[in-house]
Amino acid sequence: MNENMRSQFHLQQIEKERLQSELQQTQAELAAANATIAWMHTSKFWKLRTQALKLKKIVKKITNRDWQLFTPSPAITSASSDSQKYRLPSISLPASIPQKPKVLLIVESRLPQCLRYRVQQKIEQLQAIDYEVRCIPWTEYTTALKQLHFCHVVIFYRVPAYPEIVRTIEYAKSLKKITLFDVDDLIFERDTLREKVESFRGQLSESERSELLKGTILYREALSLCHYAIASTPALAKRMGEVVGSGNTFVHRNAIDAVINKYLEFPLPKLPKDYVSIFYGSGTRTHDGDFAIVAPALVQILEKYDRVRLTIIGYLTLPDSLTPYTHRIDRIQNLLSIEPYLEFLSQADINIAPLEEGIFADCKSEIKWLEAAMLKIPSIVTATQTYLEVLEDGVDALIVRTQQDWEEKLDALVSNPELRQAIAENAYTKAQLNYHPIVMADNLKNLLNSAIQQSAQQGLVTLAQNKKKLLFVNVLYPPQALGGATVMVKNIVDTLKAKRHDYEISVFTYDIENPTPYEISEYTQDGINVTALSVAHGDDIDWRYQDIQVQNIFRQYLAFRQPDLIHFHCIQRLTASVLDAAKELDIPYIVTVHDAWWLGDRQFLIDKNGLECDPRQNDPIIAARYSDDINNAILRRRYLAQRLNSANAILAVSEFQADLYRKNGFTQIQVNRNGIMPQKILPRSPANKIRLGYAGGICVHKGYYFLKDAILAADLHNTELTVIDLFVSGAARRETWGNTLVTFIPKLPADKMPQFYSNIDVLVAPSVWAESFGLITREAVLAGVWVVASNKGGLAEDITPGINGDVFSIDSLDELVSILKKLDKEPRYYQQQRDTAAIQIRTINEQVSELESIYEAIIARQNVF
Repeated sequence: MNENMRSQFHLQQIEKERLQSELQQTQAELAAANATIAWMHTSKFWKLRTQALKLKKIVKKITNRDWQLFTPSPAITSASSDSQKYRLPSISLPASIPQKPKVLLIVESRLPQCLRYRVQQKIEQLQAIDYEVRCIPWTEYTTALKQLHFCHVVIFYRVPAYPEIVRTIEYAKSLKKITLFDVDDLIFERDTLREKVESFRGQLSESERSELLKGTILYREALSLCHYAIASTPALAKRMGEVVGSGNTFVHRNAIDAVINKYLEFPLPKLPKDYVSIFYGSGTRTHDGDFAIVAPALVQILEKYDRVRLTIIGYLTLPDSLTPYTHRIDRIQNLLSIEPYLEFLSQADINIAPLEEGIFADCKSEIKWLEAAMLKIPSIVTATQTYLEVLEDGVDALIVRTQQDWEEKLDALVSNPELRQAIAENAYTKAQLNYHPIVMADNLKNLLNSAIQQSAQQGLVTLAQNKKKLLFVNVLYPPQALGGATVMVKNIVDTLKAKRHDYEISVFTYDIENPTPYEISEYTQDGINVTALSVAHGDDIDWRYQDIQVQNIFRQYLAFRQPDLIHFHCIQRLTASVLDAAKELDIPYIVTVHDAWWLGDRQFLIDKNGLECDPRQNDPIIAARYSDDINNAILRRRYLAQRLNSANAILAVSEFQADLYRKNGFTQIQVNRNGIMPQKILPRSPANKIRLGYAGGICVHKGYYFLKDAILAADLHNTELTVIDLFVSGAARRETWGNTLVTFIPKLPADKMPQFYSNIDVLVAPSVWAESFGLITREAVLAGVWVVASNKGGLAEDITPGINGDVFSIDSLDELVSILKKLDKEPRYYQQQRDTAAIQIRTINEQVSELESIYEAIIARQNVF
């Protein structure tokens, strides 16, 4: 067949496909039509799948299911049921926790002082012990959901159980993350808070008091959803334990931090003055009741000592009893940032911390004392449970229980500067000893370790073992599967998992199901952790070679997983940017080439007219014949060549494939021939006719139309054909090609292929492009099926003509027609199941053993450096 005839033949096929598309109405027919019209594009399957997903999205929007986005709501909702609408990851493996886990903080960020003590201090402490930590406001919940994939431990600080928070916590738990709820106030007990709120009348409006009480429900629900709780005091921890379990709470106190240490580097010197200054700081409008406790004593002191002045910072309604002394009261009613606040406090002689006694006060932390102690200011404090636990009366503070105590102890400090000095020095020493950042970092480390140990005992996580971490990257991975490369990657992974218990294996792949770009999902597939990433769609999605967003996400993934070696396979859609990420982090990588994606614009070396391309794609003169944009084609080829040449090894799946890449300048390529996973051989089911099978899908480059024309030309009478249609699901459909009945069935999972082989007598593999390997032909030979294959590429390498199959040239339709006629005339001979005992086809174990040697050599070299 000369060049003109071949071109005319293929153009006629295209026109026939167009006409056929107008007649077909069913989903399967629509899929076939799309594949036909777009056969010159390698993305035929992906385009169809995108259309299906768009339709699915529209339907879901109409039915108001799954596509509704949560938005923050100030109203109370029982969010748990709403969050169930979202599909949570299906992960059966416990998470592996390294010695230094990565920590994510999801926080309430709108309360500056709380943010400083409960969030910023944790960040400082974790960084001090070289833990990686990231902080996200809970309102940025979409970002938080993405970052959950890159942490081991999640601390939720003071977050209300709005639907997005419930979803975030449940999502974290489904990913096997350790979750902790942190709070420093008793804001989750409605009855306790109600009593306290009643005292806020005149300070807060009715609606504000109502919202505080409503919030208790939301905080309590969020607390209950987490595995563990962190409190600022033992009293608070006990109350939290009533929600999460008494053995699941930890105490992490508020402490010294960089803010106060920085201030102390350049403190305001104590200014000389002729009076004694008593200091009181109020951070909110809810402390009138606390201050009322000490007001009578202050009246007595101000009356007794003309040289006493009172400084009040922040919100406070001054009691009427102090009105006569307003000329000796200095008030700063605006809330101050921390440095100005410390400047006022540093000039005081006495700090007071009055609190209304009760469980609410008992749960309060000691920060009022601590801030004063760091400035060497003595404090008088109420005898709350917290202060009684951490302070020694008369040594590092004065502790009061009664009104008389307030008067006596204020008097003692006002009148005795030596006592003030002694208590201040002791307080400073205790603060440095018990609240130093390093001390608190160790406490936080021990706290997290305890949570991890408890979680390990419960089977939620495992402690990281000294295993070699191996990462596989492929465009698809089961249950998303299409093509032989995906099957081979799965077989390699399964074999390695069974053989090498010293390997920790994971997979990174493309998420075909998600139409929203750059979202991450995780699942467990046959004992392997799989992470899938969606990408932006477009006409160039399979040609695209660079994607910075993919690179950034994959870099973060690598930093989290920290593999010792990456084995890249088919990476279209993910692009070669994943190799850039590996290079940035100095992680060695291998690339197995399965087709010509790395070489030029034509992934399968078939041009737009359906004709075979010259394989020498590194020659710009030749490349220009097949490219619509030679400028970008050359830029693409150079970019890909640089990344491929940076690989620690380039592997080919067959000698044919290796020769193709050598012709294009990659002389270092090695052959790692694909091996076949042993499958059970089922007995052949009886039939009256010779049964042909074709599994390449409805597309030109796999030879579907070539086979159809051959069957029509052969005028068969004793033959029927089963076609596996890769692009649809659902019931089988039938049509006739001349006298031949053709049955179309959906794509089969790998474990169902033995049944397929048992129901056919002959497999036909008429690929018109140079297949790099040909998994289907080898599986069929080993199943005892006669195989008829084209001579393109490595497809027929393991077929012995006349013994287990026939090989024909794709240049001659007549050759295939003759073979089909032969089969049709002698059905009984070809219906016999072939004896496979003497057949020598490379096994997956042989291939994997060879890979192990390559892996070990690369990892060993990396460890040397």
